[in-house]
Amino acid sequence: MDEIIEYKRFSGVEKARVFTDLLDVNYIWFSVDSPDNDADNAIEEGIGIQIRATDKDRVDELYKRIAEISVTNDNYMYSLSDNDIIDAVVNPREWTSEEHLLAKEIMKQRKLLPTASSIKASRTEKNKDESNSKLKQDRLITGGASWFLLIGIISMLNVILFIARQDLQFVFGLGVNYIILGVADGIKKALGINAFPIAYVFNFLISAIFLFIWRKSKSENKTVYLIGLILYGLDSLTLILSQEWLNFGFHVFALLVLANGYSALLAKKRELQIIV
Repeated sequence: MDEIIEYKRFSGVEKARVFTDLLDVNYIWFSVDSPDNDADNAIEEGIGIQIRATDKDRVDELYKRIAEISVTNDNYMYSLSDNDIIDAVVNPREWTSEEHLLAKEIMKQRKLLPTASSIKASRTEKNKDESNSKLKQDRLITGGASWFLLIGIISMLNVILFIARQDLQFVFGLGVNYIILGVADGIKKALGINAFPIAYVFNFLISAIFLFIWRKSKSENKTVYLIGLILYGLDSLTLILSQEWLNFGFHVFALLVLANGYSALLAKKRELQIIV
């Protein structure tokens, strides 16, 4: 059987209650050794808190924390709204034990009462914040994925403009398109073989691949999204070799947008795993 020791004596009920609340939210067993009904004895002897000896190190650490947060009003919890404070009190599992305990102290200072309406208001405010965060996350994902559609369409348009012999190109198109067309031109000049039809087919297939990547990415397929991100990154290297710096700059911008979307997608997947 674990040895029971007296950890500390407090001069008043409120001070003892703060400490017992801390033990309670951390699921640490304790016992209150209160003097008999004699008020003079209560003041003189104080209120003793007993714990298991095996919990002493853990309680020491917790007592240091409560001492730190209770001596200053600089803690960020003091800047929270009344609804957030009430939420920290009524939903202790969603906050740390120190935050829960400090919220109870702040609630006393502000003379807040966790009524049904205030609890509902705190949950409404929290749900609104979570909804806004989720909406922003979804926008980053769909916004990033839509760039694959833009890249695929613009790449097709660039090939069509080349076929039509128009001296115009869109900067977000794939650089590999021009490498393939350059190879076809080299074959024609060296061997007299018209390889352009095959080059056009290859270019349209590559553009179609990006359309496929867009379709899968908007469905939040992180593997396909990552493949598309890598492919477009590799395509950017072709622009360095050809010294197309303007196109390269726009590629870098597009890559940043795609990377933000992929980061948001990973975060969403992690959140779903935690929920499950």
